Amino acid sequence: MRKGMKRVLIVGLVVAVMMTFAGCKKKEFDAAGYVKATLDMTMKGETEDYIKFVGCSKEEALKDYEDTLDEAVEQFGEFGVNEEALEEFRQFSIDLYKAVKYEVKEAQKEKDGSYTVKVETEKMNVFAGAMEKFEEAAESYVEEAVAAALEGGEQLTDEKMAQDLYGKVIELFKESLANATYQEPTTVEVKVSQDDDGVWEIPEKDFEVLELSLIDIDAME
Repeated sequence: MRKGMKRVLIVGLVVAVMMTFAGCKKKEFDAAGYVKATLDMTMKGETEDYIKFVGCSKEEALKDYEDTLDEAVEQFGEFGVNEEALEEFRQFSIDLYKAVKYEVKEAQKEKDGSYTVKVETEKMNVFAGAMEKFEEAAESYVEEAVAAALEGGEQLTDEKMAQDLYGKVIELFKESLANATYQEPTTVEVKVSQDDDGVWEIPEKDFEVLELSLIDIDAME
């Protein structure tokens, strides 16, 4: 009787110890949550979950978001547009990325310790229609400007043409965004792995593929 009770006590003790160690076991990395947090921060400026995964401050997360916007505006500014147009383009970029549609699905852990995360996206049609209209508007603009110059009117300078045309393209972008349509959902696979310092990250090429599945950026080429 006592021997039986002793065995029960030993088994109970072993179970308790095992449960204790199980509770101390390192928590599995939430790769799907990390991808969603990264997308929410990059696309929409939502930092709460991103901060938890990355371990940065809210100010640092917002700076990452602002830096991404600044890079896009800087590229647009290379065409010689004025500050007003740049600010309009910045606001358009904010509105554009906030309008994207995605849903992060399950994550699968690979043998090498990395993860493959599936993301369902709906590609937004914005630039294709806008660029078609812009080409027509630009052609008409140049024809009218040349005709006016030949008749003794104002001479068309590169600076004026840049301001007028890029003002027009922003106007068309905004109009197209307001009436944007979405394509059928597709699934994109994103890799999540640790760098040499143990920091989780999404490869740049995977993020580029993901972005192309969200917005018809290829129509700009």
